[in-house]
Amino acid sequence: MKRVTASTERTRSAWRASCWNERFPHCSNCGNNERPRRTAGYCSACWPAAKRLREVAAWNPLEPRTFKGAGFFRGAHAFWDLEVARKFAQAAKRRCEERLRMLRAWEQMNRGEEPIDGVYLEYLLDRVGDAMHCYGRRRFHGYATTLEEQFTPKARALLHYLLTSLLLNRQQQKLYLAAYRDANDLGRRKGGS
Repeated sequence: MKRVTASTERTRSAWRASCWNERFPHCSNCGNNERPRRTAGYCSACWPAAKRLREVAAWNPLEPRTFKGAGFFRGAHAFWDLEVARKFAQAAKRRCEERLRMLRAWEQMNRGEEPIDGVYLEYLLDRVGDAMHCYGRRRFHGYATTLEEQFTPKARALLHYLLTSLLLNRQQQKLYLAAYRDANDLGRRKGGS
């Protein structure tokens, strides 16, 4: 573990001062000023979802070529269905908004504004297991009481911080694939009925 000295802390505060300014003293979404700042006052964790939300807002279901960043969905304009395109855009927007809400909630918990309970930590452990492709029924089921009773609030806050840091490293690809999957499911149901 790296030792934090006074000079290290001065370097960190100088770095923070150079990244965040009077106009944007912290992230516009989550309020964090520890991560590097990106465009429009967002931190490096919130910017990909905020950028994606801007791209999705510019999509026009009547014109397939406007679906920038939609990947393989955009290339399917020969099979273009207006209803599926609308649902895809709505799902992509909803997922980006959910990610931004989730990042806000995580930061509130990291700052101590919201209590962290064992059930939520159990959920985060499960999410980290999914991200690592460790599948199995109820792999972390039943740990909530142990996490609640054996860990102090400070230890639960540290565990929350570490787990959310691991999950933040899994970037936007899941958002896009899930939105595409939602739209495809709608198209299959529509075509099958």
